[in-house]
Amino acid sequence: MEKLQSAFQLSSDTLEPNEFKGRASVFGNIVDSFIPTVIHPGAFLKTIAEQSNRIKILWQHDSWEPIGIPLSLHEGDGALIIHGRISQTQRGTDAVQLMKDGVVDALSIGFDATKFDFEETEDGELTRHVREVRLWEISLVTWGADDKAKITDAASKLFKTDSIPYQDLPLVDDINHLWDAPALQAWGTSGGSPTVKYSRAFAWKDTEQNSVDSHRLPIAGVVGGKLYAMPSAIFLSSAQLAGIIPMPEMPSAEVEQCKAHLSTYYQKMRETYGDDTLIPPWEEDAPTFFSRIHLFERRYWPCIIADELRQIDHDDQDSIAVVSQALSRLLPIAAEPPRDEALTAQYDQQLADAELLYAQTLMDATG
Repeated sequence: MEKLQSAFQLSSDTLEPNEFKGRASVFGNIVDSFIPTVIHPGAFLKTIAEQSNRIKILWQHDSWEPIGIPLSLHEGDGALIIHGRISQTQRGTDAVQLMKDGVVDALSIGFDATKFDFEETEDGELTRHVREVRLWEISLVTWGADDKAKITDAASKLFKTDSIPYQDLPLVDDINHLWDAPALQAWGTSGGSPTVKYSRAFAWKDTEQNSVDSHRLPIAGVVGGKLYAMPSAIFLSSAQLAGIIPMPEMPSAEVEQCKAHLSTYYQKMRETYGDDTLIPPWEEDAPTFFSRIHLFERRYWPCIIADELRQIDHDDQDSIAVVSQALSRLLPIAAEPPRDEALTAQYDQQLADAELLYAQTLMDATG
């Protein structure tokens, strides 16, 4: 089995965190193998059609070190184009880190030439022209022989640990304890930068940055100088992961990891608080979020209520009008709570009015 190498460089973060695209072999380029070799267009068509599911991504051509698979292979743009996914094994993680550091910056293909011919140059040297190959693998290697081929699109966040592992934090005693973001920042930051203990209060962070804003999906807050998992924070993050409350886009794989993280806390909450209705909103038998709307900032109310109302089976214009009217009346209420404690009673009354309006809306919309 022969091996031809081609250099590449990381360039983009538009792919999933463990994926890349690139040119594994460039047509018409003379590559210095054991004999100068040129691979021609069409050489890979048969092997892709007949055995693409057997082609692997290896580490340094070692068949004992598979690190991924091609998601797709095709000829185009004067090259063999690969869209690959690297597995998050120890070797795969190490390989990607070496890629990010610029230590490993080449691709190499392992193949058998099944159709080829030779051309003798003016100086008497032979050049092999490969017309068809059986492709076995594509490797990440240390040195590349073909300087015209490279990765054209590789995630800059390959295998960063953006989703934070489950911490098994103790739950706060009061299920209704409100998550306090400023208190958490005061406790968990130093000179305006988050510390490791601050990160433990979240399920996800952007490891390319080290800022308060790079942390998402809160799960915990501070009580008496100690970190506790808080249902109010977990509810907020769950609503975001379920698409009830908008949040910045995240890779789908990390969304699922964060859902698993929070699901573990839901199980712990059911056991700790003795409440079997504490179920993640992405599960089919999850109860309404509206019953716990008081644990959310008022700016999130329209999102939560709109999601509840969307679940109502109303297929006539009258019911739709009722729902629209309810939402329009709730929007003015959905403002940040006033810092003036004298207005607390007023906002509490607005919350009670909203609950009555929601109940009436359900009755009207469902008949």
